[in-house]
Amino acid sequence: MAGKRSNGEGTLRKRPNGRWECTMMVGYKDDGTRRYKSFYGKSQKEATRRLYADTP
Repeated sequence: MAGKRSNGEGTLRKRPNGRWECTMMVGYKDDGTRRYKSFYGKSQKEATRRLYADTP
C-alpha cells in the first residue's frame, strides 16, 4: 500500500493522458476561496521535482 503524503506536499495523480499532475494549495484569494498551483511531468518523479523546485 502506498504511503500517505505529509502536510504541504500537495496531491499527486496520474491524468487520463498519461502525464502526472502535482497540485498544491498556495494560499487564499481575497474572497476566501483556496488558490492552487499545478505542476506537470511525464513521470511521477518529474512532477514532484518541479513541485519542490518551485516552492521555497
